[in-house]
Amino acid sequence: MPKKAIKRSSWYSITASLQGTRAENQDAVATRTILAGHRSLEVLIVCDGIGGLAGGAACANRVVDLVL
Repeated sequence: MPKKAIKRSSWYSITASLQGTRAENQDAVATRTILAGHRSLEVLIVCDGIGGLAGGAACANRVVDLVL
């Protein structure tokens, strides 16, 4: 039985985040390649901070860590 060809795609991601006028940048972003059987899945997650409130950066980074 012949094997089916798997089409693979290539893509690139670039991240940028602007701090603006706040004391810290609370945004968090990450990409990961996850292997699932014979497939590889590209996952991109973006977490926005919480408007400059205390702990916003830690919260956004924790969500990224939990998801990936």
